[in-house]
Amino acid sequence: MTCWARALALVSVVVTVWVGWPALSGVDGFPASTQPMYASVRSGTADFITARRVVDGTPVALSMALVASTDDPLVAERRMRSAVERDADAACRAIAERVRAAGLGGLVEVLEQTWAIDQGMTPVLVGETVVAQCGS
Repeated sequence: MTCWARALALVSVVVTVWVGWPALSGVDGFPASTQPMYASVRSGTADFITARRVVDGTPVALSMALVASTDDPLVAERRMRSAVERDADAACRAIAERVRAAGLGGLVEVLEQTWAIDQGMTPVLVGETVVAQCGS
């Protein structure tokens, strides 16, 4: 085996171990991670702030565009959480205005939902709290 072949083999082994280290060691973090964006252990539940219409007592889902003026779920969640932390009633009124402008009616509820992720990676709603109501 030539010197270059040995060096290449050594580099290959080092790179393989480095890339596989998170899976082998159970330590998942910077700089070597299986998912760098999510390099820490997560809870089995997640809380989300969202909104819905209630028409004749029946909850009706709203689009992200009506809830938070975006089609990106991460942006929508951050906008809603920030708006509710500042003033939940004002956030509700802003959503109700967009709902009215879209020609829709009903009571608007802003709520915090808690979702659990089961072993099959299926989200399950385990609780919700209405933090504001507005509109008609």
